[in-house]
Amino acid sequence: MKCHWSKTKEDEIDIEKEWKNLKNILKSPANENFGTIKWRNRRKNLKIWDDQIKQWIEAKKKSFKKWLNSKKLEDKLEYKRNTALAKRETSRRQRLSCDKFVTNLEMTRTGPNRNYTKF
Repeated sequence: MKCHWSKTKEDEIDIEKEWKNLKNILKSPANENFGTIKWRNRRKNLKIWDDQIKQWIEAKKKSFKKWLNSKKLEDKLEYKRNTALAKRETSRRQRLSCDKFVTNLEMTRTGPNRNYTKF
């Protein structure tokens, strides 16, 4: 493969084309031999997110920064308390949201308004 290094703008565009060409030459056999993996977004979207949860998370972060700077036992206990509170409340709300979802599914399945089709 030839590489041309020069200082003009036209040649810089040629370098970009050469780079894309080299990238394709290297990626295509790798994709053919090894395949690709689709990366999933592993973040959970909280449908229960509101201002109260946001305040708990901010308080937890603030107490962590305070403890990180001071290294006092009282600040560590405050951070642990805020962490437990935020975790407990988000878990509780997530559980309530799931229960509500399941109840809604059961009502649509057994209630007079059936929103599904039997085959």
